[in-house]
Amino acid sequence: MNQEEITRHKLIKFIKSNDPFYLFSNFDHHSMEQLEAMKNKIEQEIKTIVEERTQANNPKQKILNS
Repeated sequence: MNQEEITRHKLIKFIKSNDPFYLFSNFDHHSMEQLEAMKNKIEQEIKTIVEERTQANNPKQKILNS
């Protein structure tokens, strides 16, 4: 894993735990702006995946979208 993948993995753990101390103890080599941008991107990806899965599992929604 490269550094970006490691940071992404740690951010996903942070999002799941929602523990502010985890953030400060694991990301000392990144600025808060970088972390916030990465966190927002990951949260948006998660939201998109959830929406896609919800639509895939909802037959009424499939009909409305077609």
